[in-house]
Amino acid sequence: MSLRTYLGALLALASAVNGHMKMKSPVPFDDTALDNSPLLADGSNFPCKSVLDKPPPTTKGSPNFMVIGEPQTLSFLGSAVHGGGSCQLALTTDKQPTKASKWMVIHSIEGGCPANVDGNLPADPNGNGASTFQYSIPSGITPGDYVLAWTWFNKIGNRDMCKFPSTPFPKTPKHQK
Repeated sequence: MSLRTYLGALLALASAVNGHMKMKSPVPFDDTALDNSPLLADGSNFPCKSVLDKPPPTTKGSPNFMVIGEPQTLSFLGSAVHGGGSCQLALTTDKQPTKASKWMVIHSIEGGCPANVDGNLPADPNGNGASTFQYSIPSGITPGDYVLAWTWFNKIGNRDMCKFPSTPFPKTPKHQK
């Protein structure tokens, strides 16, 4: 392989990684430190794209606050939507999730997530062209502190669990009527 071909392939790969997706809302653990690439192949940053020998991740600014039963918005940054796919939102009570954490799926989006396109959106790591989705914390969830995770099984590509960024939210109260 010539140096020119090698460098061209390297630049193409770098731009593809920079255009992947990350959760915009709810605000994930330190979104300034969260890259928008898939989980590492060796699983070392699973779950929540964290490194287990580091301090617990935090959110920038105020933590997310969600009321059980009230509408919430799931939105994304990035452009490499890989033809969409299916997404799920899940909760754990672990403040710093680990590989042993137990997760409860609370919402599934079958097809068209994070966007309903044939390939990718125009390359932009900060792009806002992906779909937004509404969900709510189900009424059967006990009020308390949780971490929410977004998982994505893409339609085009490795077809594996590509994402697992998480977001903490405190004291989820029941919806008041």
